[in-house]
Amino acid sequence: MRSTVWREVAESPNLTGIAGPRVRFQCLDANHKHVVLGANTGSLYVFARTRADGPSPFGPDADAPEGPLRFMTVVSPPRQPSDDAAKDDPADDARTPQSAFASRSRGVSPAIRRIKLSPRGDRCAIAYATGVLNVVEFRPGVERRGGSPKVIVQIPKAHVSADVTWLEWSPDGTRLLSGDDKGRVGVTEFAKGSVVANTLALGSAVAQASFSASGLMAALCTNEAVDLLSVPTGVHPKVGTKPREGPYGGCFHVLARDAITPRNNPGSQPESEWMLAARPGRRLWVAAAWLEGGEGARGEPRSAVAATLKPDVPKGSRAPGAPEPKPGAKSRKWEFGRLHPLGRTCVLSVAERALAVVEVPGGSLLEWCPLGEPGSVGIAAGVASAAAVDARALLL
Repeated sequence: MRSTVWREVAESPNLTGIAGPRVRFQCLDANHKHVVLGANTGSLYVFARTRADGPSPFGPDADAPEGPLRFMTVVSPPRQPSDDAAKDDPADDARTPQSAFASRSRGVSPAIRRIKLSPRGDRCAIAYATGVLNVVEFRPGVERRGGSPKVIVQIPKAHVSADVTWLEWSPDGTRLLSGDDKGRVGVTEFAKGSVVANTLALGSAVAQASFSASGLMAALCTNEAVDLLSVPTGVHPKVGTKPREGPYGGCFHVLARDAITPRNNPGSQPESEWMLAARPGRRLWVAAAWLEGGEGARGEPRSAVAATLKPDVPKGSRAPGAPEPKPGAKSRKWEFGRLHPLGRTCVLSVAERALAVVEVPGGSLLEWCPLGEPGSVGIAAGVASAAAVDARALLL
């Protein structure tokens, strides 16, 4: 096994030189070509990823060292709905681009809380501190510096007065999941020139969401449980029978089934898709998920927990910015967190107290780093935002 290689691709002084001393970056996302950073000013900063040996974009099998980020452009925020509803267009759940700019009073732009690039990289979902969600056309290199993007749709009501905690695109880029700290989940569908936005209520803050490879199901992870969502119908029963207090993480993974022995689980179905779910603490669930009955893709969502894994915990590694360990000192308690597919065989776990890489076949913990230890700075002090692209993770 190769140990984790850390590389700083953007230093704080360089970012301050680009954005200014008052700008604070709140979140990030990335794809093979770009890294985008959302700021407290409501602006989106776009950077090109580079190889240490050249500017070519990365592919799934690229193994070249990561080079420094190259600044491309800053995208100004579009207008937000005004405080006076009478001055805005009728409050639809999903607004067209024409009504997205209806506000006559711009005021101070709200901070960006979450951002997510679409699978093709041509759209970016942006969640603001007001709870407003914009989906914009994303064309790096085309927008002029400081220009406003073209808003495809604005969803002003799904997360009103809430903090958006997660954004996730379906594999084909036609649906967007958005979750908030009030337990609401928005399901926005882009199809045939129209946009439809629906809202579900889970009753607990959303920690993570993950689509299955087919795009027909999604794992909705909250501070109490994991729900399995049938995307076409909106039905979302719980996975497992023992809810626990604390944030759950979860993701579908092509090799999740290989984490259990024997592989033939009597509770699953031939058409099952497999997922990992992180319970609060040190355990992982491996579960099969499928749609049963109904016509086409409109069956009832079903799941079966095939195994509960408790991997052995090796000695912790040091993340960048971690202090020298003191003799006899105990590190913070290990825990799983949000799960991000990392390459073909692994997942990245990001929690408040630990960062880890888990090998999915066999469910073994390859490496982990404690976070938030006294005296820590940088990444070792805590991860504000993370994005996994193939076998690499970018952390803020």
